Parts: sequence; structure tokens; C-alpha cells
Amino acid sequence: NDGRITTVNGSPDSVFVVQSLKDSFGKLKRWRPALQNKVPLAQHFELPIKWIKQLKDSTEEIFAIVEEPAQPKNGLVGFYTEIGDKMTYPEAAKRHGVSGEVIVEFTIETNGSITNVKAIEGIGYGCDKEAVRVITNSSDWTPAKQGGKIVRQRMVLPITFDLGGPVLFNGHHLFYTIIKGSITYPARARREGIEGWTIVRFSLRKDNRKIKTVEIVKDIGGECAQSVINALKLVSREIINDLNPAREIFIVPVSFGLDSAISIKSLQYEPSSEEEVLDPIFVVSKGVERDRRVTGATSFSIQNTPFVSFEEALTRDRETYSISISDRNLKEIPSIINQFSFLITLQLEKNALEKIPEELTELEKLQSLFLWSNKLTALPESFQNLKSLKILGLAQNNFKEFSKVITRLENLTSLDLANNKIDGIPTEINKLKKLKFLFLQNNKIASLPKALHELKGLKEIHLNGNPLKAEDIIELKKMLTKTKIFF
Repeated sequence: NDGRITTVNGSPDSVFVVQSLKDSFGKLKRWRPALQNKVPLAQHFELPIKWIKQLKDSTEEIFAIVEEPAQPKNGLVGFYTEIGDKMTYPEAAKRHGVSGEVIVEFTIETNGSITNVKAIEGIGYGCDKEAVRVITNSSDWTPAKQGGKIVRQRMVLPITFDLGGPVLFNGHHLFYTIIKGSITYPARARREGIEGWTIVRFSLRKDNRKIKTVEIVKDIGGECAQSVINALKLVSREIINDLNPAREIFIVPVSFGLDSAISIKSLQYEPSSEEEVLDPIFVVSKGVERDRRVTGATSFSIQNTPFVSFEEALTRDRETYSISISDRNLKEIPSIINQFSFLITLQLEKNALEKIPEELTELEKLQSLFLWSNKLTALPESFQNLKSLKILGLAQNNFKEFSKVITRLENLTSLDLANNKIDGIPTEINKLKKLKFLFLQNNKIASLPKALHELKGLKEIHLNGNPLKAEDIIELKKMLTKTKIFF
């Protein structure tokens, strides 16, 4: 009951295991003790500990392309089935209607275990973390081989989040998914501003359906075609076998676009009678290098920006774009947050924050700010300086009123104030002309202002859990005919 860790035991009952656990837990600082009626008491915990054999060659080279690539023991179809069974769609992503692909990079060690898992391109809203979690906890693979020797291999795979239902990974779609997740936008092409369509042809052997030849039909330079070829080398025979068995020659069209996808109308290719053109693949750069070095612009899509921890951000230059400082029990935001002047997205959910510091309101480029599950009661006047803010999450705090300073953030498209104690909506809400999603469920709102009727661009408004008058709801439905109203 004094916060000390005592009586450490392990299962299986091994002297080595138990002693290792005692040594490790003995180095931990004291915990904050459990309380029962505000009285400290001892609490028993059972924690799963994953033991991984230390690999002797863990410092050896990690290969991207090998003669015999690593494979899931149950095949890629089995791997994606396992991922689908284990994956939980994040509530934040569902709430904002977010779907898409998270590209995950990881290493298959020489014993088949999965390590170094990280999201290199993400869609945020908890999807990136969930993709990393399910891959980290998935089954071991059969390791890669190079020259007959077992080696470590770097893998890059997409994990799809689809609100419409589970994605069936079979045949052509699985081939498309694997290839798409393995193609990278070459740094040289991004620096030089190269974009357009690259077309690659590959043929299969008749006897074993392995890739026989790979050739470039059209190249735009900047090592783009080589990126497609490298991706094809990662395709397993299992996936190849699911392509059209009546064909032996296939065309892979890939567009490389800076900031946005290249129009399919610009794809000009007439296949021969022996060729089958596979689904076009669209690769879009994050735009960071081109924006800063070529056009001088500073905006780019936050959907493909991986999150880093605050500690990791401090080790980089200050041109970090997405930082996550969630679930840390923080009572204050680090004052040096204003040094990250390029910051686009900031996650601060599940902390103990009671106020917003002035330094945070200096982040002029900030587009998404997530502050769910804190102890905030008000926003400072300087909050209106966040003119670029598009998404603001303030659910599960202690707000008693809808702060008018929010109505000055005229670029807001999504506002979440659910699960607070708000008793009304200010008439100034009509200034939020770009607002598409408004979450106000589980508050104390008894009436709706007429100004709310002016938000014709609203796609959804959530009002369930409020003591609203029936006539207000009826009137709102009449005025906002294209808005989904939840009450």
C-alpha cells in the first residue's frame, strides 16, 4: 500500500524466469497505490510477459529483396485473416468516418519472429497504432533465405481499415494490395518533382507460374520503375497462383503523384491480345520534400503522416509534422511544444490536462488537435490563433459551456464536444461555415439556436443524450434536410 513492488513470481516456474522478473521489476520506481474509499491498499496484478530469444545475428544486415522471401506460416491469405480477426476498429476513426490503408514496416528475424514494427504511412485516429498492435501480436513467419542462408528481412505491408465491412483478401485484390504496399515513391523522384505513369510488364513460366521476366514498358525516371520491379520481387508464388490462370503476361500500371493521385485519364496504353492489365496503382507522396524544396508550399495531406512520440521528436530536427503524447497522465503540456512550428497533428488524449498553455496556441500550421479524456474546463482567448485548425477533439472533458472562442476557428470541419456538461450552443456557431461533423452527445443541451440552421454543409450532427425539446428536433430536420441528425 506504499507503492513498492513486492512478491514477484513467474509462470512457468523457472528459477531463471523468476529471478529475471524480480531483477527487472526491482528497478522500477514506486507506483501510485490503489485507493479504496480514499484509503491506500495493496493490489495484485497479473501481467503477460513475452519472452523472445536473443538472436545472435540481430545486428546483421536486414535485406529488403532476397532470393526466398519470408512468408507467413499459414500463407498471406491466412495472415490477413488472422489480422482481420484480431483487429478492432478504433472508435475515433469510426466517429470521424475514417477509412484507408496503414502501411506498416517490420522485420522478420532469423527465427521467424516479428520485430521493429512501425507505421510508415498512416491515416491517424488510432488506426496506425491498431495496425502496429495486430502485426506485433501476429503469428511468426518462415524466415527469408539468401544464398541458402537464413537472413533477416524488412517487410512492408498494408493494413486496410474499411468502415463498409471486412475486406476480402483473395486473388487479384490480394496481389494488388501486396504490390501497392511495397511500392515506395523514390526520394530522387520526389526531390526532382517527377510524377506520371510508369508501366511494367511481367510474364509467368508455364510450368510453375513463377515470374519469368520483368521489363519496363514506360518509365518516367527518378527510379520509379525500379521501385515497381522491387515490389514485384516480393510477390509470393501463392499470390501469383491466384492471378488469371488463362494469362501468362500481365501489365502493372503505377502512377506516382506528388500531393494528389494522377488522373487515370492520362494512362494511355493499349494491351495486346496476350496481355492482361491489372488494376492501376496510385502512389501519392507525402509531399514534404517537394513542398519545401520545389514549390515552397507548406501544406500537405496529414493522412499519410506517421506519428512520432514527443521523445522521438526531440531527437529530430524541429520539422516534425505529427506528434502523439497520449495516455501519459500529463498535467501540463511541455512548454517547448511551440518549437515544432511545422506541426500539423497533435494527439494529447487520455491525460490529466487542466489548461491549454499559450505556447500551444502559437502552432499556426496545426490542423488536427485531439484532447479527449482530459480535465479541461475552458479554452484561452489565444486559442483563436489556431486559424488552420480543421479537426478539434474535446470530448470527455469538464466543459460547462460551448466556448465562443471555438466559433472563431472558421476552418473547422469536425468538432467533438461529446460527453461534457455543456448546457447550450452559442448563436455564433453560424460562423463555422465549413463544419461537416458536430458531436454534442451526452451533454445538458435543452434547446437549439436558430443559428444552427445556417450550417447547410453539415453532414452529421450528434445530439443524443441531451434533454432537447421535440419541436427543436423537428425544426432542425426541416432546415437541415441533407444532414444526418442523431438524437
